[in-house]
Amino acid sequence: MTSRTKYAGARISGLLALAVLFVFILGCASAAESYTAQTMRLLHYEGTVEIEDPTGKPRFVMENARFASGEAMRTGAASIASVSLDGSKIITLDAESRVEFLKEANHMQLTLTQGTLLLDVQDKLDENETLDIQTSTMTVGIRGTVVYLTADNATEGVGRQTVLGVLEGTAQITYQDDHGARRLLDVPAGRQARVPMDGPRDAERIISDIKAGDIPGFVIKTTESDPALYQRVSPVLESLPGQEESAPGTAGAYAADGDWTWSGEVTLIAQSASKMYDGQPLTRSSDVLVSGLPNDFSIQVAAWGSQTDAGASDNQVRQYSIYNAAGENVTSHFSHIETVAGRLTVDPAPLTIWTGSASKHYDGEPLVNPEVELRTVPGYERDQRPWRNTAYVSSASHASQSLYSLSGVMWVHGTNPITGANSEIQLYAGQMMTVYLNSEGDAQSITYKIDQVTEENLPEEALRLLADNPELLAQACADAGWDAALLAARIAALPGTETARVRRSGLSVSQAAADQLMTDNTDVRITIDSQITNYSGRPLGTDEAHFTPVRLSENIKVTATGSQTEVGESLNTYEIDWGGIDPGNFVITEELGTLTVLPAKAEVHDEPVTLTAGSASKVYDGEPLTNGDVTVSGLPDGYSLTATVTGSRTDAGVSENIVTSYRIYDGHHADVTSSFTNVTTENGTLTVEPLRISMNLGGTPVVYSGSLYIPSAFLTYENGSHAGETIPGVKSGAKSDAASVRRAALEAVYRFILFTGDVARLTVTGAEADAGVYTLTGEVSFVSGSAASFEVTFTGTAMTIAPRELIITTGSAEKPYDGTPLTQTEVKVEGLAEGDAVTVTATGTITDVGTAENTCAIDWGATDP
Repeated sequence: MTSRTKYAGARISGLLALAVLFVFILGCASAAESYTAQTMRLLHYEGTVEIEDPTGKPRFVMENARFASGEAMRTGAASIASVSLDGSKIITLDAESRVEFLKEANHMQLTLTQGTLLLDVQDKLDENETLDIQTSTMTVGIRGTVVYLTADNATEGVGRQTVLGVLEGTAQITYQDDHGARRLLDVPAGRQARVPMDGPRDAERIISDIKAGDIPGFVIKTTESDPALYQRVSPVLESLPGQEESAPGTAGAYAADGDWTWSGEVTLIAQSASKMYDGQPLTRSSDVLVSGLPNDFSIQVAAWGSQTDAGASDNQVRQYSIYNAAGENVTSHFSHIETVAGRLTVDPAPLTIWTGSASKHYDGEPLVNPEVELRTVPGYERDQRPWRNTAYVSSASHASQSLYSLSGVMWVHGTNPITGANSEIQLYAGQMMTVYLNSEGDAQSITYKIDQVTEENLPEEALRLLADNPELLAQACADAGWDAALLAARIAALPGTETARVRRSGLSVSQAAADQLMTDNTDVRITIDSQITNYSGRPLGTDEAHFTPVRLSENIKVTATGSQTEVGESLNTYEIDWGGIDPGNFVITEELGTLTVLPAKAEVHDEPVTLTAGSASKVYDGEPLTNGDVTVSGLPDGYSLTATVTGSRTDAGVSENIVTSYRIYDGHHADVTSSFTNVTTENGTLTVEPLRISMNLGGTPVVYSGSLYIPSAFLTYENGSHAGETIPGVKSGAKSDAASVRRAALEAVYRFILFTGDVARLTVTGAEADAGVYTLTGEVSFVSGSAASFEVTFTGTAMTIAPRELIITTGSAEKPYDGTPLTQTEVKVEGLAEGDAVTVTATGTITDVGTAENTCAIDWGATDP
């Protein structure tokens, strides 16, 4: 009894005013398989079983049938069914029971609407998984255990209760006692929790031992048919006590005047809350969590704290009293009571100060505009139609809330108390917003989900509101695009009601719905409880998320103070009287109008005025040609003019230079353009002449060398700013002639980089190696630049190759006459080109006394003589 349980302070919401949460805690969780539509299936059934799709329509039933989120299963009389949520979680339904399945990612919710179920979770869930079972009075959080749960919803009268039995593992429950305190107690295996739907909750023990007759027969039968399951729960089943009466109460042992002290730690945790500043105090005195208080005692406890202005303060546990079973105050006997404060946070509200604009021509009097407004959102318009912004807050299943926009647009502000992030959402007519709690890893977040609303899914109260207010009905149909005939049919089919109706702000609405209606208001605040149920993937309930309009205090007065007399403009400034309200409660945005004084109205000028755009010309140089000059004729003295000319020409050719706009000013430099009614414009021309270039192929006579003669190439500018300049070409490549060993190439390619930034390529053909007179051919292409911007001529295309001088020398010889011929075979050849070869043979001879030339014979072979 002296152990202490720490609690994170999660807040629970349910369908009834009294809500109980059972959260099972089994230490560190191991990895578990995620919930998917592929793993949730019907294992086995006997008797009559129905599966309903999300719309409530029955569908085909067979073993191994898969379940999807939003579907439900119902068993008939003398029937049973088992469903595998995944490989390690099995739920079994008793006869005449019904359960709904909802899932999102790793989060599963089972709603037991009637009957009894047995849940077997063989492996502990990991920290990112949640598995909840909901009934009308409790939410059961599962980590890994074997439990049975009975929801006695069908019967009426005294004795209705929800019963949770734990056959394996440990549970921690939270429930609200008759004094409004929320209690936290442990439920180990072998114990059960009985929560009555009606009647007192302090007159009997909520937690008690499971007795032999308490466990439903269907649970006994199911566990005995599964040896592995029975082995896990047998320690509890085999040690159950009989049906003897409970031991008498122990109130006497803990009498107020007794000599006893409770040294166990009792923790009282005040709750937190937040909202946007609205001038009303933020408090949260109820829902104090109580941990560690034994079963034999009850407690009355309240928190005290208040925050009105923007800021934060503590919500302190200020008052508590502990009573024994006899109702005596025994607070003094508890020696260790710890209180934990919550936090009350008020965020500044957005406030826009708007002033009107105005303009006039100078008349010597101040220009003012008294229009001024305080707005809580942007986009507000003066003199809007009636019913401009109307929304309705509706409670959906599981006490969640949705905001239905019926006409106009709503600006919705939300602050996530978990992360502190702010959101601003525009909700248009025909849309609904629901606030969801989600988990991302180990962190929780708030999601604002927007869905489209059709004529078929409008809530009944909204239909009654439309029925009683035809103007709103017409406006809603116009804004949301709803079919008036379909709405009329739904309205006609509504069941009768005797609910009294009241008039509020011109609206006819039931008293129950009066506080849920937001009309003629564009700004809505989502207030989210900072302590929320530890279950993700579900819409937040009415105790956790609230849609409230943000309204400004009538004590705040603002006055427009701007004034402009002389020609010019200034902001329409303001003064504000906060009426005792702290300005720090608002985040101010200014939307100030402009006061503009124009020059006195000018007289009308119908005399002709001509604006002529300038012309220009040049030789192509790669740069655009422009001329922004404008000449004007006919403009009266004392007036001036500015004009914009549009025109540009880069490549050779002609284009127009156009006057595209102009402004005429009077002597005060006031714009009087509209006073001139007879203004014409004339276009100029922009002319770019081609750049003339000549290419010299270097046709200078040369002497035969034995190789292909490749001439040098030069480019000369013939006109423009670089006229007379010559640049050499850079040889960039040649094609080989495989058929001729002596020739290096048949064509040569030259590259010229022009001053314009363009690149020209010259391909020269017709080059030869042998002596003779030849004509070269040049072809020009442009790697960059337009060929139309150039005119190209060629010079030096005639090429002469002169023959090479060849010197042949034969040797000399002499001898006395001996009657035999005298010869000399020595021959010397000079002047052959590289690669050429000839064969020379000395042929001279003399026999008689005398002198003769030593002649020779030449064999040219492959060499051209």
